[in-house]
Amino acid sequence: MEPETTGQKILDPIERARLGLKVLNMSAQEAEETIDAYVSQGNYDPASVDYFKGQIAIQNRIKEKGAELLVSGAQILRLVTMAVAKNLSKTPLPPLLEKSAPQEPVSPQPAPRMPVPRIPEPEQPVSEE
Repeated sequence: MEPETTGQKILDPIERARLGLKVLNMSAQEAEETIDAYVSQGNYDPASVDYFKGQIAIQNRIKEKGAELLVSGAQILRLVTMAVAKNLSKTPLPPLLEKSAPQEPVSPQPAPRMPVPRIPEPEQPVSEE
């Protein structure tokens, strides 16, 4: 069975890419109006136009869900940060050094040298001659 030739053009990949860039940051309603205005200038196959509109609708839905996930992630991060800060404030802090008398910095002392142990030499048997 051969496909029918209706004499209508399809939205080829280059046209879809150009049109997709135009409607990238538009709302779903504006994007559909822009697509309809573009395809009204030519004799385009309605199935290919509807397919492209579906792709744009999916893209807009992904952007919306991505924004929701970003907001949710920020809320989770805020809650975790607040919990950590609250727990840190409950732990006692070490006492601070008194600031009444300035203290001199302590210079590091070299480590004492340890003597190297000597291994005793094996005794030589004395030969009797």
